[in-house]
Amino acid sequence: MKTKFVRAAFVAALMSATAVVAMAPTAVMAADAPKLTPAVNKPIADASKALQSKDYKGALVLIQQAQAVPNQTPYDTYVINKFLSVAEINLGDDAAADKPAEDAADSPAMPDAEKKDMLHNALLLAAQAQHYPKVITYGQEL
Repeated sequence: MKTKFVRAAFVAALMSATAVVAMAPTAVMAADAPKLTPAVNKPIADASKALQSKDYKGALVLIQQAQAVPNQTPYDTYVINKFLSVAEINLGDDAAADKPAEDAADSPAMPDAEKKDMLHNALLLAAQAQHYPKVITYGQEL
């Protein structure tokens, strides 16, 4: 029961963030907003579409393609970790979702607008994985 609640809360928050990232290529973005490099943007945009159509295994393959891109920016790595955590949680592998969620929450490239949701989600997964020092850190940051 607890796992289902954690999964539902995590997926709801990250899917809303995923929708924002999916629209990013077509949306007008602020001049100083971070942008994905083109080599990472393509598989991430495709992964976003796969996540929205509930093709989680396909999304995972695309995210792994993005992970293989050399010379990633910190923002690229942040977005890849965020998407990876969404795919893993939807595949039912909470343990595999924990590390990328924590990496995304610890990223200095995380935009301020996403901090509340990302820290909340990382806190839930860290608590489930019994990473209590991380839980305390994320709780204090929230």
